[in-house]
Amino acid sequence: MQARHSSAPTRAELETPRITTCSFYPYSLNENGEVVLLLRNKKDSKNAPYYVDFGSTYRENDGNIIYTAVRSYLNKTAGGLCLASELETLATPSELEKKLKEFTAKASNEYEWLHGKKQQEILHTFFYHNTHMVIQLVDTHAAFFYPLPYFKLETINKVFVESERFADVSLHWISLKMMGEVEFTSKYITAFDLQLIQ
Repeated sequence: MQARHSSAPTRAELETPRITTCSFYPYSLNENGEVVLLLRNKKDSKNAPYYVDFGSTYRENDGNIIYTAVRSYLNKTAGGLCLASELETLATPSELEKKLKEFTAKASNEYEWLHGKKQQEILHTFFYHNTHMVIQLVDTHAAFFYPLPYFKLETINKVFVESERFADVSLHWISLKMMGEVEFTSKYITAFDLQLIQ
């Protein structure tokens, strides 16, 4: 029996994903033709004054970091309410409320909604269209930029405020121009997010 060389990786090391955290930035062009990022603000969090992305940390059942990013975005937008396929829903408060209730009821069973059409919608864009950008910042972190059609946020923010689960969450389109203003970024964008975006 041959002894294993200490420099050879173990099976566990080979199977451990190298990228374990991600950022997810939906982007669009607003009505003025400016590039804007969709960010969220969670009032009751440790980052309360900051606008943050939709990223997360890799879980063993994610498969890879792309699935982590998709899972996180779907979860943080009430089952994917902020996707191109939901534009009609985003304009109708009663439909938004209905879908938010459906998501809240299903949230305990992530598999049912996570592995459906909405997950496929995002993955299809990543794998078959050149309209996205992936940036790997450091050895263990990847940032994903995902294209969305522009939509008004007033309706979804109003529905979020009236819901139990998302009452402290608000969504915001932030322009890249604003990201270049030191006064704004020093108050509302984390240094890590700023490094990824610029």
